Amino acid sequence: MWWRWREAWATLLGHQPLVYLLQGRVISQIGQNALLYTLLLVTVDRTGSSFFTALMVVSLTSPSIVLGLPGGALADVIPPRWSLVGGAVARVAIGALMVANAQDLPTLYLLAFLFAAVGQVVGPAESAVLPLLVENTFLARANALFVLVTVLGQLGGGVILAPFLFKLLGPRAVMVVVALLYVWLAMVLLRIGTMPTREPSQGEGLDTWEAMLLGWRILTDNRAAYMAMVLMTATMLLLKTVVVLAPHYVKETLNIEAENVVFVMVPAALGAGLAILSTPLMGRFIGVGRAATVAFVILLAGLVALGLVVQLRDFILAHLDLGISFIESRLGVSSVITLTVLLAVPVGLMGTMVLVATRTILHQEAPLHSQARVFATQSAIADGLSLIPTLALGSIADLAGARWVLLGTTLLMAFAVVYALQRGQEVVGRLRRWAVQ
Repeated sequence: MWWRWREAWATLLGHQPLVYLLQGRVISQIGQNALLYTLLLVTVDRTGSSFFTALMVVSLTSPSIVLGLPGGALADVIPPRWSLVGGAVARVAIGALMVANAQDLPTLYLLAFLFAAVGQVVGPAESAVLPLLVENTFLARANALFVLVTVLGQLGGGVILAPFLFKLLGPRAVMVVVALLYVWLAMVLLRIGTMPTREPSQGEGLDTWEAMLLGWRILTDNRAAYMAMVLMTATMLLLKTVVVLAPHYVKETLNIEAENVVFVMVPAALGAGLAILSTPLMGRFIGVGRAATVAFVILLAGLVALGLVVQLRDFILAHLDLGISFIESRLGVSSVITLTVLLAVPVGLMGTMVLVATRTILHQEAPLHSQARVFATQSAIADGLSLIPTLALGSIADLAGARWVLLGTTLLMAFAVVYALQRGQEVVGRLRRWAVQ
């Protein structure tokens, strides 16, 4: 495995446009996550209201739902290099306006919406660019690298940069740095140069509405792409559920303070790192489709185990005793904490493996001229389905308990995926045909 990754890095380093794209992805994710962290904290500090905090989440999420399809169609029409550079320049301007209006919360809501709206063109364009820059045989590894730099950017922006600057200098300083990051991003993306020409858009000759629904048509007509979309969307919803419930989970189940959730997230991040290395290898031996399916089943099992972690701990101590009682007696670490940390590794590993494998499938199955619309459609579906649950999960966890909410959500998602794979393609196809009539 390691020699294959040495080969991958050698290929990558000799492929400067891909290097610039990945570098730009890191920068954009640092800026985006730093800004999201800051906007949410500003809202909490100034209002102290969960309603206004939820309203900020809606401002950041709703553009994907209402503008995702036209954004994807636009990204397929505009040359990808200029979609990316133009998006960076637009975000520089939005960042500058945020700096000037840092004390005006209503204006920040509007600017947050505009910032997220720009992402409805930029995000699909980033995904659609990848197969233009690499060969089909390198797609799995390229997607693994794309997910890796995304995670690094999220950690750099939301865990390192924003908390440090916000506490030291305040929100305006974070906004200034974010605007400068997008200046840097535009300069990096300009270095990509001319990209290979895509075929004429399949949307040509269609009316505007049908052209926007082209992503739906591809996903519903192509079985492999549809399966990838279902598994990717379900995994994104499950991982988002874990993130929302994590503070409740560690306080209620592990009896530690919510801010110590990092001790559970670090093993999950370790698992994610292992997925970056192992997914291309798994895809090579059993195929990316089977890799995605196997990983999703194991992900479900891992989340069920986390939901039943107390009962699972009792069973292990009573019948197996795999050494967790020794850790508890000698080190003073609760056996529930030990088991949760151990389970977090395969959850992070399998969740990331599903995302890498399904992204690769969509790249392989979708025509080059329509890839932005395919990824925009998937993103709109995921954000649309997650909006209300994301806002409600915390309150439900306060009433029913985080473990039981996690268990119930996982079982419900398993049922939904089985139904979607058996009958959903036909149902969605009918809806799409009705929409274009």
